[in-house]
Order: sequence, then C-alpha cells, then structure tokens
Amino acid sequence: TAICTTSCGTSSATIEIKAGEQPKVPVIDASKKICCDGEKATLTAIGCNGTLKWSTEETTNTIEVSTSGTYSVSCTTSCGTAESAEPVVIRTGESPKTPVIEANVTKICGPEKAKLTASNCNGDVIWSNGMTGTSIEVGTVGTYSAICRTICADSPASNVIEIKAGDKPDAPTIVTADKTELCGDATA
Repeated sequence: TAICTTSCGTSSATIEIKAGEQPKVPVIDASKKICCDGEKATLTAIGCNGTLKWSTEETTNTIEVSTSGTYSVSCTTSCGTAESAEPVVIRTGESPKTPVIEANVTKICGPEKAKLTASNCNGDVIWSNGMTGTSIEVGTVGTYSAICRTICADSPASNVIEIKAGDKPDAPTIVTADKTELCGDATA
C-alpha cells in the first residue's frame, strides 16, 4: 500500500502482489505418429498452466500437422519457461503400390538359379519366401510372389511366378552308319 499525504489530505492505493507459479512441463498427446497420403495428426498440449508456444510458433492448445518432423511445445508463466517433457516425431508416407515381378528364367536344372525382380514398389520388397530386396536369386522350385511395405501398410500380393524343374534333354538320335566295324584308318 502506498500513502500520499499533502496539506489537502491523504490518499492511498493498494496493489495486491501474488506469488508467481512455476510453469508446468507440458505433455504432448498425438492422435497419430504416422500420416499417410496427406493425413494430418492432431497434437494437443496437456498440463500447461501458462502460455503455450509450439515449435511451429502456434500458441493454441491443439495444432494439426501433416509434414514429417519433430514437434515440441513450451509453457511460459511469469516465473519462467518449461519445455515439453518429450518432443513428438511425426512421419509421413504413402500407401504401398502393388509390385510387379518378373523372372529371367522359369525352369532351372541342378545348381542353376532364377533371378526374380520386382518393380513398381515405393517401399521395401518382401518376397513370399521371406527374402527382401528388389532382386533375389532362387534355386528351389515353387511359386513366388512379393508385397511392397511402407510405413503406412503392406500392399496386396504381386503376380505369382512359378519356377519349375527344367526338362531333361531328349536323347540324341543316332543315324546308322553304313559301316559298323572299322579297320585300320577307315571311317564310318
């Protein structure tokens, strides 16, 4: 309270001073952490007892994001600023495309191998035999297919290629020679 006194009288004014509150550490709740095909994630700051400020410069309790990145939020009171307990990482991706597979050969013999190649996949190729990669070599007869995996999902299976055992060659045809016995330097 302040008092002012003059020959004309006395006046006073009172100001109430309150103890400030330390900022509480905000926690971020994310509706999702992976956004596919343009989806948005809703981020909500929980527990702040002051003014919020997101890493995007927004100051509302809830924000929507659709780009990959790390998002954090701070809480400020007259006594200071507290950063978010744990930033949230948002990843974006696309739905997977169904791969198309081809083989360099469809029949193998002995130690031979067929090379299978997948195209049209916008993620990781997973083969029906558990192998991974755009191209694989197989030495076992059977049917093969592949899927495409992104952070969003797995694609439907590709076309199927069957690798078969190769055929034995036909026995050669022997043309009967005009002679069946040779003497000395004779030829048939």
